[in-house]
Amino acid sequence: MVEIIIDREREINMIESGIRVGLKILLKGLRGVGKTTLLKYFVEKYNGLYVNCQKILRPEHLLEIIGNEGNYVDAYEALEKFFEIACNKYYLIALDEFTDLLVRLGNFKPYRGTGGTSAVASHLRAILEEVKKPIIFSTTSIKTLYDVAGEYSKPLARSFDMIIHVHPLSMEDALKLIDKLCSEKGIKCTYDAKLRIAEMSGGNPAYIKAIINGLRGEKIDINSVNETVNALLREGYFNLLFQGIEREISISELEVLYIISRGYTRYSEIEKRGRGININQALSLLIQRGFITKIKINRESHYVINDKTMALWLATEPYPGLETLSFETARIMHAAFESLVRELFMQIQKTIEVKDITGKKLLIYPVKKVYRYKGKLGEIDAIIVTKQGTIVCEIYFGEKCPPEKIQQLERNVAIAEKMGENIYAAALISYFGFQNETIERAKQSPAMQIIYLLDKNSLWQISKAIGYRLL
Repeated sequence: MVEIIIDREREINMIESGIRVGLKILLKGLRGVGKTTLLKYFVEKYNGLYVNCQKILRPEHLLEIIGNEGNYVDAYEALEKFFEIACNKYYLIALDEFTDLLVRLGNFKPYRGTGGTSAVASHLRAILEEVKKPIIFSTTSIKTLYDVAGEYSKPLARSFDMIIHVHPLSMEDALKLIDKLCSEKGIKCTYDAKLRIAEMSGGNPAYIKAIINGLRGEKIDINSVNETVNALLREGYFNLLFQGIEREISISELEVLYIISRGYTRYSEIEKRGRGININQALSLLIQRGFITKIKINRESHYVINDKTMALWLATEPYPGLETLSFETARIMHAAFESLVRELFMQIQKTIEVKDITGKKLLIYPVKKVYRYKGKLGEIDAIIVTKQGTIVCEIYFGEKCPPEKIQQLERNVAIAEKMGENIYAAALISYFGFQNETIERAKQSPAMQIIYLLDKNSLWQISKAIGYRLL
């Protein structure tokens, strides 16, 4: 129940309000983000019925769950009887990974040969129209969900009264979970090591647990975390998990994922390297399955991999015709905090106003380009090119930001000016805030007029304005 305690107030309140009025609620999201934990929380609270649909292999298994074993029944009758009995016995029903149930029942008579999964979905919709009890559904299979409920005309589209996208934990709440798990296991982690776990798990509770379970030694530092994650990616939990996911998708989809993992995010780049495959179809399917997100920037389509740990695995796995990235390069590209910040800014397509920690207002105009610079002049974590000018960033993910980062930001501005960028703002982004000396140094800087100090609250302002997950 750890995940429930940590940063699930929004989801809990929404689900609670829906249960009280008997709504049909759908939870969707990546593997391991905490959907099952939410279901079990409410089942326990309301003495309801929890069903793991991945274990329903035959129609009669549905009836065994509700204690109605007996003669063979076909899939249609099993579904009818299940809801009839369950609704009489329980106030709340929770169906975990319900799309698996639709697919499995679709292979049995009378659905088989008469529509399969879609026929089951149509039947389920008819049943739900009669059921007055609250039901919570969850699914990871976004593709199957889209097939049966992606549009208003689809069989289940009108059956869900409330749809909740369960996102990974924010970095702040991921750290709370890491602290709790380390304490329970007696693991001594340095603060920086905990930050690294939060980054490379992408805030996914299941991934956090896998990393912590793999840690060895009396005191864990960043190197220990890197070694553990690397081992999990090569031969451990993550390798097995992502190899299994690979087998679920087509060769074309897989190739596109590998291309994107190498940093080729623009449509034109993907098309150039994916010759011989139907790029549009592969991208569309990957979006439907929830693997990638399409971001429109300045009339050009970009694609990012949603599961950051999976992106790390893909980038470091050999693939014909593509250069394999080093662990560190892949980490910076996909799993480092700075990469999440770049992805956040990529999605700003309307002018928004953000206040920094001093109350100073920063206008961020629609973004045309976001990139990390590394060259002869030095390195810059993020350059944000907008329709009204450029924002140069220095990004820090640690305890309160030290004053020397102001000097680095000033250097970044000088580098960007030499590159010809028209700079109107310089943002020092520090998730956990700033030392007092850093704030004073910013006030004394020759560039003080354009310097903004952004912490997690500033980033959350951006997230809420554009509908992006909280970092």
